[in-house]
Amino acid sequence: MNGQYPEATVPNERAAEFLKIWYEFFAQTRHWELSPFFDVDGGRALTLEDVEYIVYVEHPGPVELRLDQKRKYDIRWLNPVTGESVEFKPDKAETIQGTPPDSAHDWVLYVSRESHKASMAKSYYFESRAADVQEIEADPAKLPFTLELPAASD
Repeated sequence: MNGQYPEATVPNERAAEFLKIWYEFFAQTRHWELSPFFDVDGGRALTLEDVEYIVYVEHPGPVELRLDQKRKYDIRWLNPVTGESVEFKPDKAETIQGTPPDSAHDWVLYVSRESHKASMAKSYYFESRAADVQEIEADPAKLPFTLELPAASD
């Protein structure tokens, strides 16, 4: 190349469209602050606690997201195939339960506090934090099964 600009060719235009959808979605999040979130059933989640939650639902079905506090969230389903989003109004804000609009493909549940994110954009805060590791649940009320001691043998 002598004085020419590099040129990229995309071998698969459809794949490039999917990547554009993901790029535009994550550009509106605080992706550099997200960490794993384990208090979810039916999907895998990332979170910036009390600000935004991103739940990837690979196999559409019931999804339950348990939050620590009841707050006003903007909630929507994102279709990763087309990039369109569908607003979602759950019954209760402390536990968000629902199913994707259709079961033809994977979906993303995006839960955010847009007003809080806007106020965070006006300041900066640097923090080093340890990577979250899923802890063993010790609260019997949160277990999806009952614990029983083995039967005594004579």
